[in-house]
Amino acid sequence: MRSIAVSVMALIAIMLAGCRPPGHFHTHVLNPLYKHVLDSPATNWIFADLQGNEEEYFIATDNQFGNINSLYVFHPNGKVISQLGMSQKFRGLRSLTDPRNGNRWLFYSFNDQRRVTVTGLKYTWEVPLKREEKLFESIARTDARIDDPSLEWFALVYPEILEDIDGDGKLELVCRMLDGYMANPRGLVVYDFDSGKIKWRFDTSANFSSVLLADHDKDGKKEFILSSQAVMNTSAAINSFDDQSGRVAVLDTSGKILYQEKLFDGYGDIQLTSIDPDQDGRPEIYAIISTWGARNIRNSVIQLKWENGHLRKIKTWALGTYFDRGAQPYQFQDLDGSGTWRLPLVDKGSGLVVLDENLKPVKHGYKDFIKQIWAVEDINQDGVKEILLLTADNNFVVLDHHFRELASLKSPFPGDERTAMQAVKTGFSKPRTIALWSKSQMQYFELKVEPFYKLAFRLLAEYLWVLTLLLAMAMLYACYIIYYNWTMFACFGKEVGLGVVNSTSKGRVRRMNAVAMSVLSPDPDKLTERSLARLHPELARLVKALVKSRENNCETTLELEDESKQKSFRVLAYKQTGLNRGVMLILFPRTYDLDADKAVWADTARRLSHHVRRHITNVILALPRLEDENDGEDKKEFLDIIRDEIEKIRVFTHSFQRFTELKDYDLKAQDIIPSLEHVVARITLPEKITLIKNWKLNSVHAFIEPIRFEEALTNLINNAVEAMPEGGILHVSAKVFPHHTSPKGPLSVLVEIEDSGVGIPAKYMDEIWKPFFTTNQSGTGIGLPESCKIITSMGGEISVQSEEGVGTVVSVWLKGEGDDGH
Repeated sequence: MRSIAVSVMALIAIMLAGCRPPGHFHTHVLNPLYKHVLDSPATNWIFADLQGNEEEYFIATDNQFGNINSLYVFHPNGKVISQLGMSQKFRGLRSLTDPRNGNRWLFYSFNDQRRVTVTGLKYTWEVPLKREEKLFESIARTDARIDDPSLEWFALVYPEILEDIDGDGKLELVCRMLDGYMANPRGLVVYDFDSGKIKWRFDTSANFSSVLLADHDKDGKKEFILSSQAVMNTSAAINSFDDQSGRVAVLDTSGKILYQEKLFDGYGDIQLTSIDPDQDGRPEIYAIISTWGARNIRNSVIQLKWENGHLRKIKTWALGTYFDRGAQPYQFQDLDGSGTWRLPLVDKGSGLVVLDENLKPVKHGYKDFIKQIWAVEDINQDGVKEILLLTADNNFVVLDHHFRELASLKSPFPGDERTAMQAVKTGFSKPRTIALWSKSQMQYFELKVEPFYKLAFRLLAEYLWVLTLLLAMAMLYACYIIYYNWTMFACFGKEVGLGVVNSTSKGRVRRMNAVAMSVLSPDPDKLTERSLARLHPELARLVKALVKSRENNCETTLELEDESKQKSFRVLAYKQTGLNRGVMLILFPRTYDLDADKAVWADTARRLSHHVRRHITNVILALPRLEDENDGEDKKEFLDIIRDEIEKIRVFTHSFQRFTELKDYDLKAQDIIPSLEHVVARITLPEKITLIKNWKLNSVHAFIEPIRFEEALTNLINNAVEAMPEGGILHVSAKVFPHHTSPKGPLSVLVEIEDSGVGIPAKYMDEIWKPFFTTNQSGTGIGLPESCKIITSMGGEISVQSEEGVGTVVSVWLKGEGDDGH
């Protein structure tokens, strides 16, 4: 009943502890640092490291003075360090690094409604600040409405890659050509970086969403993997691409198309990402398909591999609803640096979805709906990344790499729908700041751990209702325990005559049952006495000694007065912990096991007396011969007999003393092989006996007390040797059986001593375990019982199998390292 109550209460406590109160418990806070206000609303913005010192500047464009458009480079403190103006709008800001010298280039695109041009800026960071400008070959507009001034042309050239793509030793700038409505120009353009001239173009009627460049099939040549977007502006098809469907394609580095495939029809987008989780040098390609419009096309993620001239589909994971268009970075992330890849995505129906590299959903506890995942960065530079996002209710949130909320901040720009969030580099190995901005305002924050006292106070406040319930349950449980102990204490031992006393650590009696009361306070005047020292001083001293010791229990034998008659009681004392901290005394009348003890010890004494009398008789017979002076030549022989018999008596009495010792061994996991080797080497074997050792393992660990284990082993091997007076084979082995169980529980280590001796007659098999039983006149009869006592005291088992005239096998089972939770 008690165990059931405890289990039920523990289960309720766990369930209550698992209940999370409304809201999220945050261990970090977004601490404001500084802010600055833009003179006019920004039209484009990025953060970029333009010096190569891991410090990022805020770069933004605006249209403050009518026909004048400006590009600003802001220091993190808000100071403008560079400004550039022109009449055309700045489009498509991007920063890339020259791999040859580490120079950082800031690219932007502009068009005059007839031609679109991409431009690069490189800053020389000295006083005064110098700026180098590189113009790339323009791309002409070709649509029929070129002369219509009322229609704005949104064309831009967006840089994606700056490297030597074809291995000719020259640097190329790879850009996407993008246009909103005219479908002119769209596709891919590659510039010679140094001359600024176009090397080749791949024109399409659809905008490319993603560009990947790598040697995807390990043939020594790089390939472009491209994906397109379908917005249905035009029905024309160029280079097998149209604006009515989403496609993937593979180009070589000269612009030749190698492969093309349609993945869906209707409105939609394909975003590409790649990782190499198995580190085989062949990146895995993932296509994330998001669609919209009237057609019911399930959104999905497809794992692809480029091989043998085809993009082969490896796996597909389909979403039940739709991805939130443009709400995620579409990139796999190694969040904790362990090579465990995660792809966070925003599902319009269920919120945050996380996939692993095998496209299996990863469980997480984040349930809020998300408007935008802005970035995944290592904010604190501690080796693990955080996720920056904006929720549907306009909270800027930081998640840890387990997708648990670290911090949250209500949007500081109420009513402004155009907001953003970014992790900003502040220098080598320095924690990154978090920038929040709207069209005209920038605010910087640092991610800090909340002080301990605030965490403790908030934890207490949020879980107060749980703590209150747990406290109430604890009080109810305490009342139950007190009631249970009182009722059980009252009846315990009543039927079997056991006395029970519950005492405090200082010897004050809390309660005692009727049996103990009749023994300790038969006098009616003492029934209310609560001092154990007054009731029975020896019991009080026993309690005091146990409390001061490190032992958990002890025992003694006391003469107590039971109903006006002297009676011997065995007293067991146990320490108690918890609500009933103190000492429990149990009084056992010695009559319980006295008759059995008498029978056992009478038999033992009879055997011991028989052996001692036999050896003393031999001494008495030898003494008269020593008194006869004429037998001088035989005196040495009789003196040797006397010495031998006295030594045997000494061995008997010493063995009896060792056999009656009561001792708990300090067991530790030991390698038993050295003990086996030591015992075998110490025993002198007759020439006619062949020893076979069998322990193939380098080490066999068991829980033993080495000295006593070697004593037991010596007894057993000596018995085996004595059983082979005419010679034979002695086989000693040690083996491990991991799944072996016995009545005493798991025992996985087996030591066997096998002889080819005379064997033990079946009628003696029950007698061999009794002390001083032996069929060998020179034996003590204590070796096997003492070995059994040693092995069982170490938690093991010993058994004997024997056949007369064939031999005997003694099996010793010991606890191994993995047995019983060791």
